[in-house]
Amino acid sequence: MNAGFSQQKLSVAGSWKFQLDPDKKGEKDKWYQKQFTDNILLPGTTDEGKKEQKPKVPIMVFCQEHINTLALHGTVAR
Repeated sequence: MNAGFSQQKLSVAGSWKFQLDPDKKGEKDKWYQKQFTDNILLPGTTDEGKKEQKPKVPIMVFCQEHINTLALHGTVAR
């Protein structure tokens, strides 16, 4: 047992206000001084809470058949 360290456990379970920071601006913009509007339930993850990051630009997914068709028409380089 380490002297000076508390062995008491503190639960963080419950609803928490939070804000995702994909651009890493929160500390610089002093988000810690603002009230967050989004909530998440703990324990849990951002995926479980449907709080995952959305891409800033549309993501296009092609199967190999589509890539072959686009390559035939000179639309994509292979």
